[in-house]
Amino acid sequence: MTDMVLNVQMNFPCEEHKSNVIASCLHYYIRMRMRHYEREQNRYQKKKKAINKKTVH
Repeated sequence: MTDMVLNVQMNFPCEEHKSNVIASCLHYYIRMRMRHYEREQNRYQKKKKAINKKTVH
């Protein structure tokens, strides 16, 4: 995000539009990263449960 803000020339008609666009970008980026993190954690938990089932039985 920092690279985009610093290196990409974005022209907006007013500061309110600029703030809204940047806020939306940050919102979507954080949601995407949280979904990725959650998916990785779920994969880890599934593997852990499978290993526990094998060792118990």
